[in-house]
Amino acid sequence: MNNAIAPLEQARQTIGAYKGELLASLPSHLQDKGVGWLTSALSALRKNDFLLKCANQDPASLI
Repeated sequence: MNNAIAPLEQARQTIGAYKGELLASLPSHLQDKGVGWLTSALSALRKNDFLLKCANQDPASLI
């Protein structure tokens, strides 16, 4: 059985792990829209394989 994590799931887990830091980095006028912002970030990763690869190679680049 292969225990490798699919690239999108790896990015989803990384975003989940850094959720607090990512939301805290938003400007105050976007604080209440944080969950939508994270959803948009995942959508961008899903649509762009190169961006997904970069995010998984350097998770800090998401912040």
